[in-house]
Amino acid sequence: MAGLVGFGGLPTGPDVKKLNEQFGVPEPGAVVGYDVVAAVIGAKPRSSRFVSVTNAWRKGLLKGPNTLLICEDGQRFRALSFGDRVGHARGEHARGARQIRRATVYASLIDLDQLPGSDRKFAEMLQRVTADSYKRMSEAVKALKPPKPPEQLPRG
Repeated sequence: MAGLVGFGGLPTGPDVKKLNEQFGVPEPGAVVGYDVVAAVIGAKPRSSRFVSVTNAWRKGLLKGPNTLLICEDGQRFRALSFGDRVGHARGEHARGARQIRRATVYASLIDLDQLPGSDRKFAEMLQRVTADSYKRMSEAVKALKPPKPPEQLPRG
C-alpha cells in the first residue's frame, strides 16, 4: 500500500505518457499486442493496472487525435479507420438495444403488489421509463437497418 497516492491509487498519467512516446498516434489498421503494451508500462496484461492505464490511453487517443482503439480477442488493440467505425458503432448500438430490452423485461416482471409505497412508485416509474426507452430504441434500430440492395436488372 505504500505505493498508493491518496485513495485513488497510482496516477495513470506517467504510464500513458510512456505509451504515447512508444506508439505515438496509431494509424488506422495498426495493431498493438497486449504483451508489448504490458512491457512498456510494467504491468501484467488484464491486471487492474493494465486495464486502468490502457483505458486512460485509449480515452486520450479518442479525445485528442480522434483515434479509436478497440480490444480484439483479448490479446491486442487495433486502431479503427472511419469506415470500420461504422460497423463498430452499429454493433455497440445493437448491444445497447439488447440491454434496454432486457431491462424492460426485468422491470415488467416486478410484481407491484408485493412492494411498499415508495418502492412501488419507483417501480411504476421504472416500468414506464424502460418501456418508453425500449419503444424508442426499437424504432431507432429499425431506422438503422442497412438498405436492401437494388434488384438486379434483367439480362437481355
